Amino acid sequence: MQQGDLRPIDAAECLELLAVRTVGMVAFVDDDGQQLVPVNYVVRDGDVIFRTSADSFLAQLADGHEDVAFATSHQAELDQHGWNVTVRGRTSPQDATDLVGAPPRTWAGGVRDVLVRLHPEHVSGRRVHLH
Repeated sequence: MQQGDLRPIDAAECLELLAVRTVGMVAFVDDDGQQLVPVNYVVRDGDVIFRTSADSFLAQLADGHEDVAFATSHQAELDQHGWNVTVRGRTSPQDATDLVGAPPRTWAGGVRDVLVRLHPEHVSGRRVHLH
């Protein structure tokens, strides 16, 4: 059995890696229990910004939520290496007029005009490479 080399990634590199991806997973708990949802996102000033529709259960995060996690990762199966980055923090609304740069482009259809900003309070990541 082959063993993988698992190494932590420092916070600065985690934020750099976060900025090179466009799809991640948002995790939080609401009145219906645990939620884990894929979203398209962008990184602005170290914060994760994603958009959703006003009638989506994700829209509640724009009202502010104190305990939200977000993760993205990269896996290269051919040469068996990868990395993951996880941030935890709180959310707030993001006004489109105050957003520097383009908002995230969504893959899902419909009107998605609610922007949510996740302010990371904890950032972690790791790399793995199979020998």
